[in-house]
Amino acid sequence: MPGPNTHRKLVTLLCLSLLTAGGLVVTAAANSSTLPANQGFQTYDQLVESFGQIVPGMTQAQDLPNLGFDTRIGALLSPQDVAARFGGRPSAAMRDCIQAKLYCNAYVFHPAHAGSAPVLFGLGGSRPWSAEITLLVMNGRVTDKVLS
Repeated sequence: MPGPNTHRKLVTLLCLSLLTAGGLVVTAAANSSTLPANQGFQTYDQLVESFGQIVPGMTQAQDLPNLGFDTRIGALLSPQDVAARFGGRPSAAMRDCIQAKLYCNAYVFHPAHAGSAPVLFGLGGSRPWSAEITLLVMNGRVTDKVLS
C-alpha cells in the first residue's frame, strides 16, 4: 500500500499537469485571437484564393476569420449604407439584406500590401495593391460577396 508521500507526489504531479495544460490553452487562445486576420494577405493571389473559398449560402460567419476576414476588424455597414452603396443594381441577396435590416450585416474589408502584386507577369519588380471586400451575412451565413 502506497504511503502518504506517494499520494502527495501524485497529487502534486496532477496539479502541475493541469496548470501546464491550462497555460498552453490560454497561450493558444491568445495567439489566435490577437492576429489581425484581414491584414495577413501577403499577395493579391492569396486574397483572391481566400475570397474564392467563401461560398454564399454555405460559409458560416464564424469561419470568416479563418479565411482572413475577421468581422471584428471589418467595417460594419448599416442597412441604409448597403442600400446607398448597392441601390442602383443590387443582387437578390442584397435586396434581401436591405429588407431584413437588423438581421443582416454587411462588412467591408480593405486589405492592402505594399509591393506584392507582380508587374508585367513578374518581370520588372512589383507594385502595391489594395482591394475592397464586401460580405453580406444573414442568419450567421454569408449570403453575398463582392471583390472590387
